[in-house]
Amino acid sequence: MRVILSGPSGVGKNAVVELWQRDDPRVIRVVTHTTRPPRPGEVDGKHYYFVDDVRFEALAQSGQFLDHRRIFGARYGMARCEVARASEGGRVAVLEVDVTGGLHILREIPDAMSIFLLPPSVAELRRRLKDRGSDSDKVISARLARAHEEIALAASYRIRLVNVHIEDTVAKIKRIVDDAASPG
Repeated sequence: MRVILSGPSGVGKNAVVELWQRDDPRVIRVVTHTTRPPRPGEVDGKHYYFVDDVRFEALAQSGQFLDHRRIFGARYGMARCEVARASEGGRVAVLEVDVTGGLHILREIPDAMSIFLLPPSVAELRRRLKDRGSDSDKVISARLARAHEEIALAASYRIRLVNVHIEDTVAKIKRIVDDAASPG
């Protein structure tokens, strides 16, 4: 099963996937390539494949990416081979991706389950972005402006969940995925 998980920056996509993976060994997060530098605590090959622009462009030109785009100055790409590898053997491949990329990938993989995470409020989203400590006020403002545009696209996703408490969100996602995987 392939699950596309999207939502605005700061909504908690990464935290949700990490907790879900701890709870369910079938869950494999598809590792994305990016040209941005690692944030504190991020590990190459686990959180992202951190590559330079030259390597990224070579992958893009050779058709390796299912989807790729520039977001807030950095490039991100979802490699086809990573999606295939993560999907093997009854595993749940989670494609954590921005909203536009998620919609593009959904056209490429129409049988994927699409889940959109919403923040409880714009104020809470702002707080989460500030608490990450990785962006300037200018970048946070840009992320919030984009969040309004992305939230307007939430209806394009099959499932929409408000991420208030991460444990509750993960429990809901697990139930939804387990129900979808059950025969009959």
